[in-house]
Amino acid sequence: MKKWAKSLGLMMIAFVFSFVFNADASAEQVTGVVQTEGAGDHIRIKCQEVPGAFLYHYILTESVTGETKNGDSYSSETVVNNLSPGKTYILRVIAYNGGNMVASASDPIEVTTAPNTNKYSVSQADATAKSVTLMAAGADDANYYVVRMGTEKIAESDSAFIKVTGLMPNTNYEFNVFAARRSAAGFISEGLFKTCTVKTRDINGDDLKTPEDNEFGISSQSIKEDAYTFFVYGNAESDGYELEFQDMNGVVKKTEKTTSMNPVIERYLLNGNFYKYHVRTYIKYGATEMFSGWSSFKYMGVMVKASAKKSKKALTLSWNPVNGTKNYVVYASTNEQSGFKKLKSVTGNSLKVTKVNGKKLKKGKKYYFRIDLVSKDGQKEVKSPVSYSFSASF
Repeated sequence: MKKWAKSLGLMMIAFVFSFVFNADASAEQVTGVVQTEGAGDHIRIKCQEVPGAFLYHYILTESVTGETKNGDSYSSETVVNNLSPGKTYILRVIAYNGGNMVASASDPIEVTTAPNTNKYSVSQADATAKSVTLMAAGADDANYYVVRMGTEKIAESDSAFIKVTGLMPNTNYEFNVFAARRSAAGFISEGLFKTCTVKTRDINGDDLKTPEDNEFGISSQSIKEDAYTFFVYGNAESDGYELEFQDMNGVVKKTEKTTSMNPVIERYLLNGNFYKYHVRTYIKYGATEMFSGWSSFKYMGVMVKASAKKSKKALTLSWNPVNGTKNYVVYASTNEQSGFKKLKSVTGNSLKVTKVNGKKLKKGKKYYFRIDLVSKDGQKEVKSPVSYSFSASF
């Protein structure tokens, strides 16, 4: 349909100009017709001045629909207003003096208006150490794109995927990307730009190193609020990290992905379970994310509740079982802050205590208990860094 309409438009132009030529076949031809400016609603055009010309008549024919716009100018340079954005027109110029044609119609050239950019957007699609690829979208009438850094033009493309080269490794840049239309005559009508922040990769392809054991873990805990704060260090260039929790059979239970390197607080998930967890960091290159390798595993088990029941000669400790735990190691002391000694390692969820630090329990005395959780990852015995502490009076 578009090809038919364009052919019709060109036929109309041919008819008009054949009539003009017949009017005065001896007149010289207007030359040097060029486009010098292009916006969404207007263009600026000029031609070589014709001696004796008093009026320049221009004819614009839209290349698809064949719609024609005529106008006159007393100068060889003029602005044509009230045009539609993202259009290509066929332009010819004729020169007159009074009612006499002093120069016949110029050869046709293409001229364009700038595209509509109301829904225009630009993002980074890919990167190497010395280049980035940008992806433009939403400027449907654009057939050309221009990239500037400040006022310097650094890249051009007739594709919506624009590659910018000659960049420095591992560096952030800010580019202004203009949606445009380029005519067959080579003129580029630029629309509005969108700013896009980009990042190149490391020269060695080693942007991200796998976090070491001392670069991640639990930075603080609040058992009363069921909150545990996890931190990850890693590269300064990292945009965030992924924290993955698995049960002791290797089944993934939760993945926490951050958008910064700030610590993340994990609540409730851990309660009553023994988990292993590991981390990896990432750098975001536009729509592409590059991840480090996964760290080694660390382990964490959280007991929900423990209590003590008094009898004549003993305190019977009991607790809610923690999924994935193989052993509960119970410690006791007469001091809240120190002096804890191991009582026993048990597989069940209770223990009868008659002595602490080798001495029988005393009536009215307060005792402090700590329960450590132990599990197995394959053949390796692993211990949770979080203990459950409580006290009871005999």
